[in-house]
Order: sequence, then structure tokens, then C-alpha cells
Amino acid sequence: MSGLKELAKPRSVVYCLTCFAGLTAWLAMATGVPAAAQTTDKTRAQPESAPHEQVDAAYQRGMKLLQEKRYNDALEQFRLVEQGAPRSPQGPSGEGIGLALIGKPQEAIEALKRALALDPTFWVAKRELGIVYWSQDLKEEAARELEPVVALHPDDGPVNVILGQYKFERADYQRALVHLSRVPAQVAADPRLSLIVAEAQLKTGQTAEAGATLKRLVRRAGLTNEQSFELAWLLGQAKLFEPAIEVFSQLPPDYPDEFRRHYGLALAYLGAKEYDKCIATLNALRARGNTRPELFGLLGVAEEKGGHTKEAYDAFRHGILTNPADAQNYLNIATLACEHLNYGLAAEILTSGIERIPASHELFLSRGIAYTLKAQFALAQRDYNRAIELDPSDAGGYLARGLSHLEAGDLDRAIESFKEASARESKNARSYYFVAEALIQKGASPGTAAFDQAKQAADTAISLDPDFAYAYRDRAKLELEAKETDRAIADLERARAADPKSSSITYLLGQAYQQKGRSSQANELFAQVREAADREAREFRRDSLTQTLVVISKGDH
Repeated sequence: MSGLKELAKPRSVVYCLTCFAGLTAWLAMATGVPAAAQTTDKTRAQPESAPHEQVDAAYQRGMKLLQEKRYNDALEQFRLVEQGAPRSPQGPSGEGIGLALIGKPQEAIEALKRALALDPTFWVAKRELGIVYWSQDLKEEAARELEPVVALHPDDGPVNVILGQYKFERADYQRALVHLSRVPAQVAADPRLSLIVAEAQLKTGQTAEAGATLKRLVRRAGLTNEQSFELAWLLGQAKLFEPAIEVFSQLPPDYPDEFRRHYGLALAYLGAKEYDKCIATLNALRARGNTRPELFGLLGVAEEKGGHTKEAYDAFRHGILTNPADAQNYLNIATLACEHLNYGLAAEILTSGIERIPASHELFLSRGIAYTLKAQFALAQRDYNRAIELDPSDAGGYLARGLSHLEAGDLDRAIESFKEASARESKNARSYYFVAEALIQKGASPGTAAFDQAKQAADTAISLDPDFAYAYRDRAKLELEAKETDRAIADLERARAADPKSSSITYLLGQAYQQKGRSSQANELFAQVREAADREAREFRRDSLTQTLVVISKGDH
């Protein structure tokens, strides 16, 4: 499904008013300080061509005239400073500020560059040059000048506002938040900055903080339609569906992009589990001639969640008929078929998609999963290999191929594929878990390299996902093999707390209790499980494949 970056129009973050506020803020600092006192040791040591008193007087007059907004008169004084003290950066720096304030940014840039040529360490000129660069949308140049300034003056408001936006645009959300946290008043006063902060908080996993930021904007007067749309969208991302519905519903009827307004509202209804309203909103879009593929994808999801499986199939099929060259609805209908155990239909639909879109690695990967779930492993391996050829960077192809090898009993190739998956997505706990699982199935015994690899893989899986019950279970298996029964019991108790319904964990914990002579506890657990453990492990592997297919079909949605 389309995400915010596709549906929301790009946010303009070039705030010229902020930039010029930064220029005038410097005037207040500089006024009353003699030009000679502002020179660095480097410039102070150099002889000047006019007495300091005359230079300082001209400089002070220039600063006063700037504050009075008599910019042309101020420029005359700064030029006198530059003539009288040609080796001092103050004259061209003041001139650069004046030129920027009368709307001559290119001349301002040249003047500020002259100041920095005289003294590259003169931070005032660097600051103003960075601000003027930003006002001209020269963002890389602005950041280059401003980052050394904020290191010297970390509480500089305008500089932090600019660098916060710059880092946000480059997806460095943590650094964006650092800069913008230093200017809370500006963020609170400017809804554009508040929305940046909220999105950065969401991107860094700070959902509660993002929700608090967004709630302060709900019902706030003065938001533009675009800001209201983005507020509603981000509220949905923060899972605050009711206020998202409220804000989407308040967008005017003549909002220029009908599709994204109603699609966003439908997404919010879906999140709020108001499936009938979601369906009605999307059908109203269809009635007005909208046929975008994500509309049918979301409609099918809403129909299925509302208990209308046939209507869900129909929605996905309509998506395919109206957008035969878009992969999304082939993936959606295949996922739905697999969730209803109709693997043959899934493979058939994906084959028709591959015929139309032969370069889609997602379609080959998904058909490989369908074939694996049908136990047609040779066909599955062929599709996984093709998917990997089309996109060798996607860890999902290697993980799915490994699961297929594991299902087929080819443990060596399974281990190899799982290791390749973890190399490409080092934060995915399941890749490491399945490395451990395959090595255990292969018979890794204490004192061997395979045993150590299995233990390390299980440790890594747990470090990445501290609530991963099956990773604790596999580590406990290794600990029982190594006669570390107490550690095994601790891991199994943690696993059972994370997944109390797991028969395999319960059974293994009973065995561990038995080894420690805790027979009554062991027998109580054995009575609960008996034959379920092996079946459950197989179901977990198959569920992992189905989950992979669900993730592929969801896309950004």
C-alpha cells in the first residue's frame, strides 16, 4: 500500500522568515560591541589602514542603521569599515547581512565569503552565510557552514531549526530531534516544525512522545489543509485512529486531492476496526472512477477483516483487472489464499502476475512461499533463486529459501541460506534463530564448532528480540545437552512466560524439571502436552513463511 511519502505532497521546509529572523537576531548581539573587539587574534594582529576609532564608529553606525531598517545607509557605513580596515572580516560581514536584508542574496553570499577569506574562523560570518544559503535552498552548503557554528553555540535557535530540518530531510531522525529539542518554543509555535518532530519521533520508535506532540495540534486553529492532512496521517501512524478520523473528516469537500483524503480516512477506519465505514469510503471512491491499485488492496483487506472473504477476493481481482501491470493485488490475493490454506490458488494467481510482470522479485518470492507451503520444494527453490537474482539485497528471499530447505530436510543448504539472510538484515532475530534450529536438527553436540555456532546464533536472536520464546527454547535445548540444567530451566521458564500456550516449550520444561528431580512439576506439564511438540515446531516454520508473505503483500501499508 502507498505510504506517507507517496500520498503526502512534499513538505516545504525552506523557512525564509526563520532565516531572516536569524540575521536580525545577530544584530542585537553585535550592536554596542566595537569592531576591534570582535576581531580574532589573527585579524587583531594585522595592521589597519585607518584609526580604530573611526572604523569602530562606522561599524556602530552601520549596526544601528540596520536595526532602524535603513539598509542602504548601513551598507555605506560597512563599506567604509571595509575600506578603513581591509583585513578585518567585520566590514564585509556587516555588508553581507545588509545585502541579505534588502533581498540581494547572491551579493550577500559574495560579501560573507570575503569575510571568511580574511578569517576562516569568524563564526558570525559562517553563521550568516549558512542562513543565506538555506534561504536560497542551498542546503548542503548551509549545513557545511552551520554545523561548526552549532558545535560552538549549541543553543543557537535559528541554526538548530535549520539543521533539524536538514537532518530530517536526510532521514537522520535522531539528530533532527537533538537539534529541534533545543528550540521547544519555536517547535510549539510552528506546526510545520511540530509535524517534523512528530514524524521523527515515530521513525525512532517514540510512539508515545509522537502521540503527545500530535495531540497538541488537534483542533489547533490556523493549520493549512496540507498540514491537517499530514497531521491526520501521522495520527494514524501513531495508532490514534479516532483523532485521525476527526481530522480527515474536517478536510474541506473541495480538498484538491480527493483520493488521498478518502484513502487516508479509510486507513484510519481500518485501524479503528470500523470495517464497514472503511468499505463504504472506498466504494464511494470507486463510484467516482478511482481505480488505483492500493484502493482495491485496502478494500480487500477491509472486506476480509469484516468477515467477507468472497468480497475480499472480488476486490483483489478487480484490482488486478484494472491494474494488470501492478504487482500489489496479485500479492494481496495470494496472501489471502494462503491464509485460507488455498496454496494452489495462490500459486495460480502469482503465476498470472509473473506472466505480466516478469521482473517482479516479490511475485517470484511469494510464489516460492506458496510452493513451499504445498511441499513442492523443487519448484519453490527455482522461484527463490530467481527472486534472489532479481534482488540479491533482499534478506527475505534467503530466509524463505532457508525455510524451504529446512522443510525438505536439506539442513546444510538451510543453514547457508539463513546465514546469508542474517548477513543482509543483521537485526532480524528469526534468521539467527533458524540458524540455531537447523544446527540443532543436524545434531550439534557440546565441544564442537557447530554447537558453539548454534549457541551464538540463539544468543543473538534473544539479544535482538528479548521476548522471542522459541529462541529461548532452542538455547535451552543446547544447555540441556551441555548439562547446564539450571540455565535451561531459567530459559524455558522465560520462554513459557512469553508463550504460555506453546506445547513444545511446556514439554521441554517438563523434561528439564524431571532431570532436576522435580517430578511432580514435570508430570503436571507432561499431562498438558504429550503429542503436540513436533507438530507445533513445524507449524511455526510454516507460519513464518505465511508471515513473510503477509509482509510482502502489505508493502508500506
